[in-house]
Amino acid sequence: MSSKNNDEMTGIVMVFALIGGMVYAAILAVGFLIILGVAVVTIGFTILSLIAWNRPVRAFGQVITPEEARRFIKQGLHGLWMFPFALALLECFTSLRVNWDYLWVYLFIGYAMGSLGVECIPTHDENGQPLIEILPPDYQPPRQEVLLPPAREPRPAPEPEPEPFRFASWDDEERAS
Repeated sequence: MSSKNNDEMTGIVMVFALIGGMVYAAILAVGFLIILGVAVVTIGFTILSLIAWNRPVRAFGQVITPEEARRFIKQGLHGLWMFPFALALLECFTSLRVNWDYLWVYLFIGYAMGSLGVECIPTHDENGQPLIEILPPDYQPPRQEVLLPPAREPRPAPEPEPEPFRFASWDDEERAS
């Protein structure tokens, strides 16, 4: 006895649904691992920054100065309040609804974005020159050379205009003679 519901298309749909579910689960797992890695790195760098708060510390072959440590934590604290503030603005001006029960997560995301995110932005090129230079208020850009317009060529004498076209006048009526 065979059933009408056991056709070939049902099996194909089930296989595609299974593959789609596996891809979705893999994307979620990779995203979770990335978030977990960012969290571990943020916590580790924060601990290193707290240790290097008053004196330089050598870690992983790099020297962390007190200025760098303070900047790292200061940028994290800026992100700590900016990210939830941005979420609140988005909630006010769009249809986005934020679950404020997870405020501690938003605070940590803001801290990580502020500290790690800003540290990843390059500020100097390969030669050590700053990418952005703040100019003094009285800075005047160099004057550009003013180019004169090209010399005019004399115009050729205008040709005489041809006589305008005129229709011939015809006398269509025959004259009686």
